[in-house]
Amino acid sequence: MASAARLLQVGRRVVSGWVHTAQAARPNTCEICCKTNVRALSRSAPVAGIFEPDDLKLEPDIPEYPPLKLQMRGYDFVILESYAKYVHGLADSLGLDTDAWAVPARSKDIHTFKPNSTVVDNKYSLKMFERVVQIESVPSPRLPILLEMMRTHAPEGVTINVKESEPEEEEFRYIPDKEMRDLRQQMKVIEDAREERRKK
Repeated sequence: MASAARLLQVGRRVVSGWVHTAQAARPNTCEICCKTNVRALSRSAPVAGIFEPDDLKLEPDIPEYPPLKLQMRGYDFVILESYAKYVHGLADSLGLDTDAWAVPARSKDIHTFKPNSTVVDNKYSLKMFERVVQIESVPSPRLPILLEMMRTHAPEGVTINVKESEPEEEEFRYIPDKEMRDLRQQMKVIEDAREERRKK
């Protein structure tokens, strides 16, 4: 019994000495607070996993624009061609799906008259050149960047128009085949002659 009582007394001294050293490290805490803090810190935190559902999307859905046409028009062929190449390369560098083509030139005749008369003084023939760059699957954050770069680097005399594709402009893109037109007219004449025979 004596040995057991002595061991218990020694143990109390060790614990009290350890508490006093903890209080020395933290002078503003009492014995009870120190014991509770030590107990809380001595416990190992339970390891918990992260629940992620199967249909969880880590990246948000970024809306995309429909296919857009970047129309560039100008009277100077060299400047327009150089700018169209720059826009095409810029769209490729942004990772956009691009397609570029040239549109047949549109000619305009301009007349100047003599003062106070209808007599033609001068006559000018101008050609409006056009280049088109079509972009597809454009994320909404990248389109303002592309348009701002195009606006800041646009040369003088070049007009820019951004819009969706139209069927009329798609037909104007291709040069008509004269032989095909002649064959269609011949077919129409043959069909009209057959209908007239049936009526008789």
